[in-house]
Amino acid sequence: MCQEKKVALLLRFTTLIFLIVQFIQLCPAFCRTSRLTILFTNDTHGHVRAFDYEGMSSVGGVAARSSMISEVRITNAERGWGTLLFDVGDVFMKDPMSAVFFGEPDVLAMNMMGYDAMSLGNHEFTVNRPRLTSFRARASFPLIATNVLIKKDRTYLVEPHVSLKVGDVSVHVMATVTPDTVKLVKFENVDDLVFDDPVKAISRALPLLKHPGDRKNLVVVLVHDVLESSIAISRIPGVDLVLAGHEHAVIDTPPKGAGAPIFSSGKYGLNLGRVDLIIPDRGEVTLKCRMIPIGDFRVAEMVAGYEARFMRIMSENVGIARRPFSTGNRLEGETNFGNYLVDSYRSVLECDVFLLNGGVLGVVDIPAGSVTMEDVFAVIPYNNLLEVRKVRGDVIQEAIVWGLANRGTNPFVHYSGCRVILGAGGEPIVTVNGKPLDRTAEYTLGSTDFLFAGGDGYESLRRAANSAEVIRSRYMRDAAISWIKGTGEINCSLDGRVPSTVTSGSEGAGM
Repeated sequence: MCQEKKVALLLRFTTLIFLIVQFIQLCPAFCRTSRLTILFTNDTHGHVRAFDYEGMSSVGGVAARSSMISEVRITNAERGWGTLLFDVGDVFMKDPMSAVFFGEPDVLAMNMMGYDAMSLGNHEFTVNRPRLTSFRARASFPLIATNVLIKKDRTYLVEPHVSLKVGDVSVHVMATVTPDTVKLVKFENVDDLVFDDPVKAISRALPLLKHPGDRKNLVVVLVHDVLESSIAISRIPGVDLVLAGHEHAVIDTPPKGAGAPIFSSGKYGLNLGRVDLIIPDRGEVTLKCRMIPIGDFRVAEMVAGYEARFMRIMSENVGIARRPFSTGNRLEGETNFGNYLVDSYRSVLECDVFLLNGGVLGVVDIPAGSVTMEDVFAVIPYNNLLEVRKVRGDVIQEAIVWGLANRGTNPFVHYSGCRVILGAGGEPIVTVNGKPLDRTAEYTLGSTDFLFAGGDGYESLRRAANSAEVIRSRYMRDAAISWIKGTGEINCSLDGRVPSTVTSGSEGAGM
């Protein structure tokens, strides 16, 4: 009897354990809940150093950002929470130090901070492909773009998506880049690429990611595009979270019309975005987002090394300004430095006429006196290639009319070697050497590769470039620096070459 009682007791105990396990599996209250923090940045634009911004001193910078990230990771580890770190693109450009070293300090800092993935942005294509390939090779994290393919064979330029395992949560990450990239960068940097429709690209890739064996799936899409694109992607069934970039807006509350939540941290690394998620085995994911305004000494030390080299380069004196110069009016009318720059480019390139869009210039006010390399980088933030081609006079006429008609926007034109006078009806009349432009004659025209590719709507230049070979070329900064050093001074003034008002005529591109 004693043995029989033992067996009966064992059976009862086994049955009880079985029932408890079944109850836990079936009851949501006993399901295991996972917690995950997603940290993110977007549109940092090369701001690895702390900087002054809108009355605030020493904001941003990767050293402070790294400290914040480390603090979150340590706290989460103590709580048993997972942590992921993403960037939504446009790491390149804006800050001169990033431009000088082509994003090298940026990617090394991101490696040290432990980024898990980064979306490409349109500014990643402002550099040529070898530079982007070098950046990618240095990165210890994947670069992602689900809608960017190589035109020749329809293969992906970079990783289309990545899947990350954080505890028992499978996080699937995709990314899209604005199709407008082809209009925003030099054509030669993207002419072999296709930027697919973002919604179609995500919808096509999404079924490949979620696996039935994964109890907890989370789909995150990094969208470097206008807000309307983020909203459209957020409404795709199966998308759980959208992290947005490109428009530089802080979004900490999902916008109207969104499906899945959409968040964005703003720009320049001023904020670190933080999304905390509670992910149950069953039921809906809940989350909340906040922005952390932005010291890991390893990162600070690395940046300091680059900054020391950078400051030696930037502090070099290149010439003397005989009077103060400004580009503040670069999109509205004539500026003294705009005149100086286009005149110097025309001389360096030895061309009849030179055209430059105002949007390529930085906004600066520099006093009379010593001009340093840092001043040059500030006024010429984009180191476009200057080209000289032979074109007909009607090409120049159309381009100038287009540029003047777009006063107040990036295409507004600055020119040298010609003047514009107004006819009786206010229409622009272009003159060269005091004589009306001969529309059928050939002239040597200098401009940027961006404008010759049709950038900012300069269609007449794009059409002409299809059949006009490049005669000679120089990079913008190199040409300006060599001219300033050669003459030893900047002596610029206004001379009335740009009329204050223009009546658009039928000659204008896009009219």
